[in-house]
Amino acid sequence: MRAWRDGVEVDLGPPQQRALLCALVLSEGRPVQRGQLIEILWEGQEPPPSAVAMLRLYVSRLRAVLGHDRLVSLGGGYALSGVGTDLARFRDLVGADEHRKALALWNGEPLPDLPGGYGAARRAHLDEGRLAAVEAACARDIDRGRPDEAVAELTALVAQAPYRETVRALLMRALVACGRRAEALAVFDAVERLLDEDLGLAPGEDLRGLREQLLPTAVPEQLPAATADFTGREEQIQALIGALAEGRTVAVSALSGIGGVGKTTLAVQVAHLVREQYPDGQLHVDLHGTGTAPTDPSLALATLLRALGVADDGIPDKQADRAALWRSTLAGRRILLLLDNARDAQQVLPLLPGSPTCGVLVTSRAKLYDLVNVQGVDLGLLPPADSLTLLAKIIGADRSAAEPAQAVRLAELCGHLPLALRVAGSRLASRPAWSLESMADRLADEHNRLKALRSGSLAVDATFELSYRQLTPGQARAFRLTAVPDGPDLSLPTAAAILGLDAYEADDLLESLVDLSLLESATAGRYRHHDLLRAYARQQPDQEREQALERALGFSLSTALAGARVVNPKSPIEDHLTGSAVPGIPLKTSQDVYDWTRAELKGLLAVSRQAARTPGGRALRLAAELMYVAQMLMELLPYWQEVDPTLRALADGAVLSADPASEAFSRVQRGLLLSFRDELDQARAELERAVPVIHDQDMPFLRACALYQLANISRRQGHSSEAIGQSEQALTLFRELGDPYGESGALALQARILAAAGEHEPATRAAQRMVELGRALDDESNLAFALFQAGVVMVIAERPRPAIELLTEALTLHRAVLEPMWEALTLARLAAAHLAVEETEQAVEYAHLALELGRKLDLAFAMGLALTVLGEVEGNRDRLHEALALFLQSGDRTEAARVETLLKTTL
Repeated sequence: MRAWRDGVEVDLGPPQQRALLCALVLSEGRPVQRGQLIEILWEGQEPPPSAVAMLRLYVSRLRAVLGHDRLVSLGGGYALSGVGTDLARFRDLVGADEHRKALALWNGEPLPDLPGGYGAARRAHLDEGRLAAVEAACARDIDRGRPDEAVAELTALVAQAPYRETVRALLMRALVACGRRAEALAVFDAVERLLDEDLGLAPGEDLRGLREQLLPTAVPEQLPAATADFTGREEQIQALIGALAEGRTVAVSALSGIGGVGKTTLAVQVAHLVREQYPDGQLHVDLHGTGTAPTDPSLALATLLRALGVADDGIPDKQADRAALWRSTLAGRRILLLLDNARDAQQVLPLLPGSPTCGVLVTSRAKLYDLVNVQGVDLGLLPPADSLTLLAKIIGADRSAAEPAQAVRLAELCGHLPLALRVAGSRLASRPAWSLESMADRLADEHNRLKALRSGSLAVDATFELSYRQLTPGQARAFRLTAVPDGPDLSLPTAAAILGLDAYEADDLLESLVDLSLLESATAGRYRHHDLLRAYARQQPDQEREQALERALGFSLSTALAGARVVNPKSPIEDHLTGSAVPGIPLKTSQDVYDWTRAELKGLLAVSRQAARTPGGRALRLAAELMYVAQMLMELLPYWQEVDPTLRALADGAVLSADPASEAFSRVQRGLLLSFRDELDQARAELERAVPVIHDQDMPFLRACALYQLANISRRQGHSSEAIGQSEQALTLFRELGDPYGESGALALQARILAAAGEHEPATRAAQRMVELGRALDDESNLAFALFQAGVVMVIAERPRPAIELLTEALTLHRAVLEPMWEALTLARLAAAHLAVEETEQAVEYAHLALELGRKLDLAFAMGLALTVLGEVEGNRDRLHEALALFLQSGDRTEAARVETLLKTTL
């Protein structure tokens, strides 16, 4: 017994005086009668005659050290007043559920100063309070997922209170939570023997009930077998394991993704990796969410309760009651629940435990947004390297290594979808004589690809069928029709046009398909089908398929024409096209045009090639007109490898379909692009094939365009007289058509031809007329072209200063309207003009810029011009030889001849 006053410890005197204080403290402010105090102090012996006097002496001394107002006389006895004690503090903390803080106040045996039976009784009472606090603290540790800490403390407590059944029960719970079920049962056996041998009693009902929960039901271990050749997914595995280990609330991880992507396989793999964390069992339920009869949550609850030993007559009838019993049964138990193939969040919610000691893994093709505190994992396709690893595991590493290129091709044709890889691999594994190439060839045919991806019970199309059957009619239509156009993806406006809906309705449908993992959306407002899902969608019957393709092309054509009105606002191009009734996007600025064309060009090329393979209907004509208008919007050269086969396919398709108008558009456009690519002989051949078709179809606009291109090719190939005749015909036609852009181009061509022929004055007048016309049009793109052509004429006419002024203004405009090809050509011409006035530093700077941009765009002519300037400045014959090779490659005999002359005069 110790006491402090004003922070200073006081001397409490001899043992009987200290015992007096103990008795008063234990009365907790209530008065203790003098006779009772005498009995406590002289328990078991006859009090001396001076007992009362000695009691008063002890009281007086205590008042001296504690303060007279702290120990008061009340009704024939004494009481403490205003004295704080650790006992009161202990009880306050226990009342506030701060059991650990309360237990920290204990330090050894309480009240050793209090003698006799009274002291023993009071110590036993205090110890009961301590034991109750220890039990409460250990129970909280178990509930919070820290059973290991509780086991050690409870084991020590059993030694102190061997007959205390509540301690034994807590120890059993803690051991079970640690996965030590056998030891928990041994604790019961030990207390049963002890009570029987020492007291002739049996354990109480609570302890027996706990043992019965452990005995009748074996630990459920329902996880399906893990896949032996599981491959990849390391990042997702670690994320799922981390989520399950948090333990603050019930850990729920939901895996969503396309059918066949491996959701169940991954969930089972993770479940096996963490099963030791859930020693009370692992439960598995297939919710059949993609079937025609998804599992009712009430039935699933009954199945789960039976798995934990609940008898049928103990399972309530109502779902809410079953869910409550399920949560109660799981309380404090460490169980892992795998809910496979869920339809939606409403099916899952009643099955979720309430205890933070449990973990849940859910798989679903739908994204389960409605689940609270869920770790969502949207499972994507396998990375290419993992696809090859999985394939090698299935068919054998040696077989895969023998045909590495075909293994890559096979993985790509399977779309890196694990199920497709497994099916293809299984077929190969069962057919040792097949080569990987033969299997890849089977998959290369889109119409038969899904048939080839069937092996025994495994079938990719059957997996997709489960998802497709869940769709509403509107969703199913959107799924089918948005799969019609070829291309890497679709914008929301394009999809809306295909579906014939406004953007809001289309957005709702497409986003619902994304939620069901039937459509992907890598960025906001853009959508794509997985290759195999696209193939599946195209195999579903739909009478709108042809119209959907035409609506996609019509929408793109209308949008391209809106862009043409921005780029060339006074062009009569629309007067010469059939056009489309499907409205497009109202592009308003050059940046709008640039952004739309850059974003959509690959898709436009793909759907145009698709139209070339589509007989009948209007798709081919729409595609031919679309590609013709597209060249007005931006330079297509960075995409040349795709543009050329697209135009060639359109021309060939037009011949097969007997569609001469579409053939004419395609051949003229291809001739233009071949000339841009400096492939002049091929460009001439294509245009000469187009001219008779144009003549038969009475298409004066296309005839003027073809003649203009032929004139330009003739000029570059050194056929001046032929070029003059062709350009005059083109100029006349453009004027008759009222096309100021065509007229400006024809004037530019004539000026170039005249300048090359040495007729500088008429060339200069034509150039000036061209610039005047360009300024009158109020069109930056056309003005930039006119200024460039006039600048070139001035260079040829040996008037470099005016040329520099014209070309500098042209460069600014080409950059402003985003025309990289013309920017490269203008830089090269500026370099030559500065060299002509001996401004070599500026000449070299512009030449290097032109060379860099020319290489980026693969422009042989621009690179040749830049190398010519650098070769002249540096006296470098290697640069001149490289320039000559480029000009000869492009067929530009005029520039080639000039370089040959330089080589003769350069050391």
